[in-house]
Amino acid sequence: MHGGDIYRNNVKYDFSVNVNPLGMPEEMKNAILAAMDHLDEYPDPEAEMLRNRIAARIGVPAECIIPGNGASEIFMAAVHALEPSDVLLAAPSFSGYEYSVKSVGKSRIRYFMLEEERDFSLEESGIAAGESLNPADHEEQSPAQSRKTDYLNALEELGKTQKPMAFLACPNNPNGRLVSPDYLCEILKTCEKNGIRMILDECFLDFSENVFAYRKMLAEENCPHLIRVGAYTKICAIPGVRLGYAVVQDKELRDLIHRQLPEWNLSAFAQAAGSAEYDECEWMRKTWEHLKAERSFLLSVFAEPSIAANIKVYPSDANYMLLKTEIPLYSRMLERGILIRDCSDYPGLSKGYYRIAVKSRQENEALASALREICGG
Repeated sequence: MHGGDIYRNNVKYDFSVNVNPLGMPEEMKNAILAAMDHLDEYPDPEAEMLRNRIAARIGVPAECIIPGNGASEIFMAAVHALEPSDVLLAAPSFSGYEYSVKSVGKSRIRYFMLEEERDFSLEESGIAAGESLNPADHEEQSPAQSRKTDYLNALEELGKTQKPMAFLACPNNPNGRLVSPDYLCEILKTCEKNGIRMILDECFLDFSENVFAYRKMLAEENCPHLIRVGAYTKICAIPGVRLGYAVVQDKELRDLIHRQLPEWNLSAFAQAAGSAEYDECEWMRKTWEHLKAERSFLLSVFAEPSIAANIKVYPSDANYMLLKTEIPLYSRMLERGILIRDCSDYPGLSKGYYRIAVKSRQENEALASALREICGG
């Protein structure tokens, strides 16, 4: 259900995971190494220094921060704390949401299907379909009974249920499309009006040059039902450290989620990494410049006649791209030591969809050479 399986494959280049190709900031690496001298001490159970650092970084009060062992722990804790009756998931989107919801065992999943002909953009009409986790209920709400609607209408319908919840990624994974700020405000207002607990996944938002505008807008919105989730995993390239966080305005909701987390859920390494002082604006600028250049390079490769005739690439605002092809690209790439993400297991996608990360020029050139060879260019 995830990329990054370098342990059971012979991999030279891993394009299946979407972390910052620049690696981690040097200050963060030094902080992690310095934490080695404190491994004989328990880490701070309140993670006070970390919470203060995150709060200053994204412009919210420190008491609103719930640190987690990666974003996945936050997703799981929120679902178990709230035990929703119905959950709305955009599809295709990150499989971790469904995994978390199914761990409760009682929640009914409704899919809002994003349309391929609209490049899987949320801001166009989609198809709302419900899927119950109870097989006996499948006849009652089958995909064949789906109806055309838009996402706000789907939220209105969700709000009629007993304990509604929705997950939404901005930008979405695997296609990398952002939700515009204006539309996101409409979504959040609809959730507040209808009592919907919205879990907004911002884990890839840092790769957008508009991230600071989004942060400002979200910090100023009055959304007690909103659970914002971010992570250092992607932007700082530290998936092995496991460091995420939630931003929750409502104290009662924060307490509910916090009670689902174990004591000392963050290691000394995670707290040191997130507390490290580095020039975030400069780090972001370098990252955006790199991604802009490398996205442009990869798009030029996909525009080459032999490749364009065989592979479709979808527009993306993030550090990854969604592809569609009839070529068995996963196996053909793996034969050349390149691991990509097979997206056929995403709800709403099928065989022939793949995701690649935007990486360094050397790695991207290796990918380009493999594509030319596979496509006969």
